[in-house]
Amino acid sequence: MNANQYAAVDDHIGRKLRQIRSARGVSLEQLGNAVVLDQSVIHRYEVGEIRVPASVLLVIAEALQVPIGTFFGETDEVVIPAIRHARQIAELPDDDVKRAILELVSYLHGGRK
Repeated sequence: MNANQYAAVDDHIGRKLRQIRSARGVSLEQLGNAVVLDQSVIHRYEVGEIRVPASVLLVIAEALQVPIGTFFGETDEVVIPAIRHARQIAELPDDDVKRAILELVSYLHGGRK
């Protein structure tokens, strides 16, 4: 998986977040209050400016009352390998190696975190 594929997943999740939030009639402010984040941060997620951490995505999914998988629906061909790779990295015994891999991926992705 290359940096462009990672970026495509991030962008897709942001678009789905906006689509779901809007469809449910939830404002940025309301969602921000529900998940204890500034609305500007949620906006930055939606436009793909910053990545949504998995733990935050879970809280957002709960606040919007949708399964977390809803955010991944249209990119299964990209998301499933990404999840597999993430699990493989998480299972590595050496935290320094994990950190180095994640820093490399971030660097290849243009420094977005």
